[in-house]
Amino acid sequence: MLDIPAGLTLSIVILTITTFVAFLFAIALSSNARLQRSATLIGVVVLLWIIFQSTLSLNRWYMDRKTVNVLFPYITTFLLIVVVGFLPALKAFRVALHRPTLLWMQLLRLPVYGIIYWAVQHKQAPGGIWLYCLLFDAALMMALPFVMRQRSSNPSSTLMERVWHSLGLLSLVTAWITMLLSAPSALQQVAFQSPNYLIVHFPGSWIPSVVIPLLMFGHVSQLTKNKD
Repeated sequence: MLDIPAGLTLSIVILTITTFVAFLFAIALSSNARLQRSATLIGVVVLLWIIFQSTLSLNRWYMDRKTVNVLFPYITTFLLIVVVGFLPALKAFRVALHRPTLLWMQLLRLPVYGIIYWAVQHKQAPGGIWLYCLLFDAALMMALPFVMRQRSSNPSSTLMERVWHSLGLLSLVTAWITMLLSAPSALQQVAFQSPNYLIVHFPGSWIPSVVIPLLMFGHVSQLTKNKD
């Protein structure tokens, strides 16, 4: 584990648990009874993934600096998002997810940047674009009540919500890729003076392998749901 304040470690743990629980609520409150009954099973699968990521990071697997190691959680979660988010056979899953929960869950992206900024102060993460990402996402979250109100008053109009989800997804992908390219590995392209040690150690590895993928899926599921 990194030599960081206990408060920072606890913040990451709380953020991950909160994101996980919010995702389960989106399933449990769905309009599909079959999907509701699957909430426990899906929750167990996600929990096993969280435990697996903990095991890898605690055993310094991500510190080997091998390309395959640091890419593993990225490729795995990306493929899952693509399969669940775009496969026609899983359309019923996307449609049934509780939309308000998925929308409000996006507020959890703001603590992500707070945690990274905290890590920057302890030289465990690079500075750079995080302040801009925070400001952009803060503006995006301020627009959330208007998006929800517009959709409620005119359910047939999805343009504003689609734009909101697209911008939110773009912001998360930018942060996600920046984390990858700044991590101490053979893939590192930026921040050589202050690599992103946070995401290759426990529990910081949960941010790119659990928190951000779940938030990205929230956007993707709603975009493809509207498309469907």
